[in-house]
Amino acid sequence: MPKTSKQQVQHPLIRLARSAVEIVVREGRIIEPPRPADGKADPPSGVFVTIIKENQLRGCVGTIRPTQPSLEAEVIANAVAAALRDPRFSPLHMDELPDLAYIVDLVEDLKRIHEPGQLQPAEEGLAVQHGRRLGVVLPNTAGIDSGAAQIELALRRAGLDADGIYTMHRFRVQRYIEASGKYQPDIS
Repeated sequence: MPKTSKQQVQHPLIRLARSAVEIVVREGRIIEPPRPADGKADPPSGVFVTIIKENQLRGCVGTIRPTQPSLEAEVIANAVAAALRDPRFSPLHMDELPDLAYIVDLVEDLKRIHEPGQLQPAEEGLAVQHGRRLGVVLPNTAGIDSGAAQIELALRRAGLDADGIYTMHRFRVQRYIEASGKYQPDIS
């Protein structure tokens, strides 16, 4: 089953990620999760929030399993972390806000695997873990076209040795892409 890509500029999770980033950068405060209009909250999920600037990655932080009490709280926490705490980038500045685009990935179908041949990097993400060390590669990551390359990058991100002990989990995502034209089609 291929990943789902929904191009809706006004999708609520995209709006929520954007709002969380803009308010934390402008005002230094973290917004509260919205209350669902129908009283039914979405179930918690692992979430990745990717921020794109000028077709380049500007931040990406996420979780493969939920760490917050609601989906909305997970999106807010990861959007703020992508904006301010992605160790690959300096924190976002106010003057960058108009140039940003967002991608929100909801993690689905997390399954442990044992063989690299079970990976489909265009459609599935990969998480490798040993103890507290975790390395994640999202589906359709730029330059990753094989399971071996996906494992190598995930291990590097986790700081793990290929000959060491680790577990692997593959997952699919439900991807929401801001259809602003300010993003790259694959993720880094």
